[in-house]
Amino acid sequence: MPYITIEGKSLHYSRTGSAKAVLLLLHGNSASSRMFQPVLPLYEKHFSVLTADFLGHGRSERLREFPADLWFSQAMQAAALLQELELEQVNVLGTSGGALVALNLALELPKLVRGVIADSFEGENALDAVALSIEAERSQAKSESAMVDFWKECHGEDWEAVVDNDTKAILQHHAAIKAFSIRTCRH
Repeated sequence: MPYITIEGKSLHYSRTGSAKAVLLLLHGNSASSRMFQPVLPLYEKHFSVLTADFLGHGRSERLREFPADLWFSQAMQAAALLQELELEQVNVLGTSGGALVALNLALELPKLVRGVIADSFEGENALDAVALSIEAERSQAKSESAMVDFWKECHGEDWEAVVDNDTKAILQHHAAIKAFSIRTCRH
């Protein structure tokens, strides 16, 4: 399994397909690149597909805690991966939190990104309703076998620590930052 080192931690990635055009798939919050396994054959027909597990997720090295600027930090992880692999003008598809990562990546390092598909995200700023309900929703989801199975598939036996870490980071982001893009914060 291929890894690169970012911030002294091992970040797992994989690359499949052989097309010239590259598609980077970015997973959402509390998920991992394994969420894309069922659809990889669809993309591999047209792209060299790159997936990664953000630090603290999936097969990447765990973090004690996720940073409050989670989606910007993950965008910089994606940038480090692209730079390590000497890739530019990559197509990026991010879902949920991965969409926020994709947008941050494109805003901060546009030379790396050819285009972005941003699927299923809140908008420019964190919504109060999401922050107010996320702890209860995640607590409820932990009792649902389908969600537990999904998280176990994504992360392994320490899935609950990953989900709790993610929930805490979302709440810290909402309290301290609110804007999903660091660039938006600067203006």
